[in-house]
Amino acid sequence: MRKLINLIAVPMLIVIAWAFLSSSGIFSEFLLPTPAKVFKSFLELCESGELSRHILASSGRVFGGFFMAVIVALPLAYFFYHSPEAEARSKLTLEALRFIPPLSLIPLLILWLGIGEPAKLAIVFLASFFQVLNRSTVHMMSSLKRSD
Repeated sequence: MRKLINLIAVPMLIVIAWAFLSSSGIFSEFLLPTPAKVFKSFLELCESGELSRHILASSGRVFGGFFMAVIVALPLAYFFYHSPEAEARSKLTLEALRFIPPLSLIPLLILWLGIGEPAKLAIVFLASFFQVLNRSTVHMMSSLKRSD
């Protein structure tokens, strides 16, 4: 019961602080609307069907970018599994690229791909690619050690 109270207490405190700050006038209503206004807008978006359209569009981008990352990363991990020399040659470049945060590439992606869907998919691709490649390579290498 105590865990349930703790789980409810923190969100309630956040909403209370939010309501206090939004009604106190410290921030303009444009920057920090009241919880009631946000909830009302949420209901309007649900009733109009606009929220579900946006959720579907965002989900499509997430799954599309992740699928593209898997399509590229898994064959590359398989190639590295069978060719340690190729992995050794490309490791430095891939490791250097891995540490560039995808969000920092947004200005370049907009210049190269525009502001449409390709840039959005590219951000998800970059955020997913190195994780999939790393985990796939590690898993394949650990299965190689087990089979020896």
